[in-house]
Amino acid sequence: AKVVANNDKNRTYSVSYVPKVAGLHKVTVLFAGQNIDRSPFEVNVGMALGDASKVTARGPGLEPVGNVANKPTYFDIYTAGAGAGDVGVVIVDPQGRRDTVEVVLEDKGDNIFRCTYRPILEGPHTIYVTFAGAQIPKSPFTVNVAEAPPPAPPPGVSPIQIIPQSVCTPPADAKKMPPPTLPKPHKPS
Repeated sequence: AKVVANNDKNRTYSVSYVPKVAGLHKVTVLFAGQNIDRSPFEVNVGMALGDASKVTARGPGLEPVGNVANKPTYFDIYTAGAGAGDVGVVIVDPQGRRDTVEVVLEDKGDNIFRCTYRPILEGPHTIYVTFAGAQIPKSPFTVNVAEAPPPAPPPGVSPIQIIPQSVCTPPADAKKMPPPTLPKPHKPS
């Protein structure tokens, strides 16, 4: 603990200390070797909140383009050196709704969290990434989700092709034209 005289008329002192662990602590204050009134004091120390400014996120699921509706995508959140805190992800769809895109967060170890999601709608999605209750740098991210491609035919089935062909129609005065002459059959000798 660090003790500093305040140099005031009441002769008070300021004490600062940094607890190493969370939980209930007893702080003993002595004057002339004796506890002062109500000493020791009970102090409940909580976990220090992490620093969201030290968290980064990257991966295909945060790219501005390249994601497709109804196709799963992902990104990773890196929290090394940021301290203690919970990771949070909220995805807002193009209609402003927060409940249409399911988010799955997975702890990959080594302070890396994977966020997997499958956007349903095409259009701009806004992705908010938080750590210890605060947004990380570059959050929110805007991801433009493209329309899902049409379903592919089952394996072994080729798609049907329609090939246009020209059709000749006889001219209006076709009745006046003589019928075409056909070659006479040839008799073998």
